[in-house]
Amino acid sequence: MKALYFLISVCILAFGLTISQIRYFILDTTYERVNYSLKHAAHDGALQIDDEQVADGIIEFKETVALDAIHLTLSKNLLLNQDLTPKEGSFITDPVNIVETIYIDDNFIDPSTGSIVTFPFTYKYSNPVLNIAIERPIFGPSIVCIIEAKVKFDDEYQRYVTIQEYKK
Repeated sequence: MKALYFLISVCILAFGLTISQIRYFILDTTYERVNYSLKHAAHDGALQIDDEQVADGIIEFKETVALDAIHLTLSKNLLLNQDLTPKEGSFITDPVNIVETIYIDDNFIDPSTGSIVTFPFTYKYSNPVLNIAIERPIFGPSIVCIIEAKVKFDDEYQRYVTIQEYKK
């Protein structure tokens, strides 16, 4: 009889560990997918530049078109609607929030100097409310994307930051 209780206990423990492993696998995979999708979204947004300005050697992002491209890429890669709310079957549980999108192009005003940026320069961003601090050298026109996403099996929003940079 003791052997039977022991066997049942081991089976319950094994089942619990398996369920826990599956949850962590889903969490890890979803976090990786969100990060992957954000990198591709920032890349697609960074492709939206003013063609006429490029002919003069100036990179200027079309911000509205770039933001639309970011939305579209995130929605396609994460099984979201265009408004970034999750579709049926998505591992994202709440709408994805684009916290901030910063376009650092040849017309970007450096906040520390008040003048048009010259590359390379050190980009600094801080948001104490969200516990985000970035300090990184930027060598060319870039888009900084910061999003929040809440995934299945996680009760809190996770923040993701990516910088798509084109070195000059």
